[in-house]
Amino acid sequence: VQGYAIAVTGLKGGHSGMDIDKGLGNANKIMNRILYHCSLNHHVRISSIDGGSLRNAIPRESIATVVVYNNQENDFLKSFKTLADTIKAELKVAEPELHIQMEPVKLPKKVMGLGSQEKLLGSLYAAHNGVYAMSASIPDLVETSNNIARVVVKDGNIKISNEAMIIG
Repeated sequence: VQGYAIAVTGLKGGHSGMDIDKGLGNANKIMNRILYHCSLNHHVRISSIDGGSLRNAIPRESIATVVVYNNQENDFLKSFKTLADTIKAELKVAEPELHIQMEPVKLPKKVMGLGSQEKLLGSLYAAHNGVYAMSASIPDLVETSNNIARVVVKDGNIKISNEAMIIG
């Protein structure tokens, strides 16, 4: 069994109301995509997540600590690299400084229960991030949007903060 720290860094960030329509990367959504696919395919277990800083800011970074079982480690490392490269290619124009890295760390003492982990990852995966609707009457005005701004999993607690904007 091996512990790993996964880091999503280098994103531009921005204000969740003013910059939500710019197609910028959201570190929490990127991290969740990585964790979702790795847990689905390689039985990765989450120990902690710390992503974003403010409720009204598009998150620039997210750090997670996970556990990978020995019989899954090689496949996990290959899948992680492929997924990280895919995400970076998708965002290369909007987020040229995006970094997705992983390194071995000391084995965490606790991981999330499997049921809680599946519900967390599924919920964050399904949660919309970005523009819902533009104004029909005012050009270039975002009317409704959502930002998955802060995700913290620590010591058996889960805290998620988002900023929903509705103008009208």
